[in-house]
Amino acid sequence: MCRGYSFFTPTATATPSSSAPPPCPPPKLKVLYKTQQLAVIDKPHKMLVHRSPIDKRETVFAVQTLRDQLDTRVYPIHRLDKATSGALMFALDALSASTMGQLWEDKTKVKKTYIALVRGWVDIPKLKSQYYHDPSFARVWYDDDVRKSIENLDDPNDPNIFTLNYPLPVIDEKTGNKTGKSQDAVTSIKVLGKCELPFACGKFDTVRYSLVELGLQTGRKHQLRKHLHHLNHHIIGDTKHGDLRQNKAFYENVLQNERQMFLRAKRLQFEDPWQNKFVDLDAGLGENWERLAEAVPHFKPFLE
Repeated sequence: MCRGYSFFTPTATATPSSSAPPPCPPPKLKVLYKTQQLAVIDKPHKMLVHRSPIDKRETVFAVQTLRDQLDTRVYPIHRLDKATSGALMFALDALSASTMGQLWEDKTKVKKTYIALVRGWVDIPKLKSQYYHDPSFARVWYDDDVRKSIENLDDPNDPNIFTLNYPLPVIDEKTGNKTGKSQDAVTSIKVLGKCELPFACGKFDTVRYSLVELGLQTGRKHQLRKHLHHLNHHIIGDTKHGDLRQNKAFYENVLQNERQMFLRAKRLQFEDPWQNKFVDLDAGLGENWERLAEAVPHFKPFLE
């Protein structure tokens, strides 16, 4: 038996107990795609992409784990939050990292799609009505390319997709504090399914959830989590931007008290310039998503 891959490192003066179980080795990462230039993995939830001064207690990271697994230096092209699982891309040399980094900025050549379980029934027509008429939901355009991409994506007459452009504060990477500046942040939301489960939460005798597909037009820190919080459809399991009472009810009644945030980078589509092809990767289900499918059978087609 071992303590898991997140543990404290003993100080120099500490004397480890001979009876203490040894720490687990880092988990072997599932590789979804690999060439001489690129590797895409399925990052587990609760694993940081790289070292962070904000979370100094962590000792296992995707960068170091994949480096050791492939026996080569790796360069993350983008990031996922610690609590978010799913498809994560690395370059395997500096030149490929530079090439892919530039390609990543072209939204016609890279597309990231997430799935999330959120509180409440998401009503797309209602959101559209608020967004176009309520000043607190007003669009703020910073960039013509962003504006054009949103206009192409979000048809006001389409009842299935809602696109939110809600600026978010710029966060200092070293301190985690707000800088006083803001950036445009754009998220598309599509409802896959809705359910009502027979257990209580707060003053309600039943709970309602929506399974949603989320698209990123920008990549701000905690963007999806903050945007769903803004819409009052918090992601289940989000301990920072979510609804703690909803989290507790879900943990106790569906996950048998296991903890996890239900946000997954399920699909990654991109142009591979070295292979001269467009790659479409589906990371499939992650930890505990199978339990969600069992608890809500009509979600299964969207979770396969």
